[in-house]
Amino acid sequence: MSEWRCFNLLSEKEVDLIHSTMLKILDEIGFFVDNQEILKKLEEIGARVDYDKKRVYFSPKFVENFIDESEKVDWENLKPVVGYGVSLYHGWYLDPFDDKFKQLNTEIFLKYFKIAKNLSLPFGNTYAIKLPEVPEEHFLPYYHYLSLKFLGKPCSSINNIKWAELIIRLCEIYAEEKNIPLQNLINVLHVHFVSPLKFTREEAEIFLYFAKKGLKIGIGVMDVMGSTSPVTIAGSCALHLAQVMCSNIIKRAILGEKGLRISCEISPLDMKTIVQCYGRPEKEIANVVMAQIARRYKAHFFAHTGHADAKTPGPEAGIQKVVNSLPSLLAGKVAHICCGLLSIDEVYSPIQLVIDREIVEILKRIAKNENVDEESIGFETIKEVIEQGGSFLASEHTVRYFKKELFEPVLLTRDMFNVWKDKGMKKDIDIAREIVFEAINGEKIEPTISQECENEILDTVYKYTNYKIKPVEPL
Repeated sequence: MSEWRCFNLLSEKEVDLIHSTMLKILDEIGFFVDNQEILKKLEEIGARVDYDKKRVYFSPKFVENFIDESEKVDWENLKPVVGYGVSLYHGWYLDPFDDKFKQLNTEIFLKYFKIAKNLSLPFGNTYAIKLPEVPEEHFLPYYHYLSLKFLGKPCSSINNIKWAELIIRLCEIYAEEKNIPLQNLINVLHVHFVSPLKFTREEAEIFLYFAKKGLKIGIGVMDVMGSTSPVTIAGSCALHLAQVMCSNIIKRAILGEKGLRISCEISPLDMKTIVQCYGRPEKEIANVVMAQIARRYKAHFFAHTGHADAKTPGPEAGIQKVVNSLPSLLAGKVAHICCGLLSIDEVYSPIQLVIDREIVEILKRIAKNENVDEESIGFETIKEVIEQGGSFLASEHTVRYFKKELFEPVLLTRDMFNVWKDKGMKKDIDIAREIVFEAINGEKIEPTISQECENEILDTVYKYTNYKIKPVEPL
């Protein structure tokens, strides 16, 4: 069976209207860029620049040509991808054994990733947070050290140009020991536009600093419906698309990138609490719309998926994580689960790690290419079983295929009520807690670097900051 046909939410006329609105935004409103060098580069490739207002404008013809000249994605043969990983942002650790919310510290950092390692979950990005044992002015270099030592990648945060040189040097030390390209580490770093339509001074300087070193960092775009973008999905998508297009144009002008990447990181504002929400259906509807636009452009697509507003593991979290990823998988052939993450990037739960691992396996089963041929259909088996009045359970065809055809759950209930009752009436969270207990008592999360490499990293941090980091031991 060929891959599923991606479903469309909008008509061609509606997609045209969002596209044409994006063109009008870039032509008539323009984009604020607080950096003279970037403005000059954009002018050189055909943009109109008002240097007094620090504003750049792109004509419809320029943008259409930009899209046409971009490398194309073969959507027909594009394989669905279910990504997943374990990340830390900021906030609270939900202890799986006493159900208390605890402030993140270095010990919890190591404990959380130790559990992830022993659950065979890959490490995602870490974002610098304030840790009680680290002075506030030094927590970013500390977090880069911690991430490099134990996760094999730097922290994704770079919140001030003053840290750029140090971060590059730390990554160089690691890359030299591992004999890997420096760009492989720098890939995780990124800055964000300030929505709507602003590339402010600090972010622009950081991006350009790395570019001048021949290094690429990402530019993120996040929008909140009803706050930084229109409250309607159509209006929010049009504005978001304009910002995403600017990101692509800047990266081509400065870095020479040929691809076109359409991303969607739109979420709605709760009008009662004025809180940005990740678990609402509007977020995923916007993803589906932007996926349809990416297919029209034959561009790469990324969607912000697999999140939840729920504060604890349970039905709310499960519903939100699945609803906030499955449509993107079906429409854009991509979904990503940030395992263990709850409460709009605020809460980190080992129990949710286990539950999310199961959600990932379910999504991967849905994304699996179905094999349809005479052998898989098994006409002779159907004929034999029916003529003999037997059951397919005992057939050789079932034995041959069931392991690769049927999803095998770890947490989902597999028994009838009486059997489940006799086994102790365990819920999914109970089983997950047992699995976490095994993981936390499993293998240590060992350093990814040698003692010599660690010493050089620590000495470098001290040289740049005059702050002496005490070496962190494995947990």
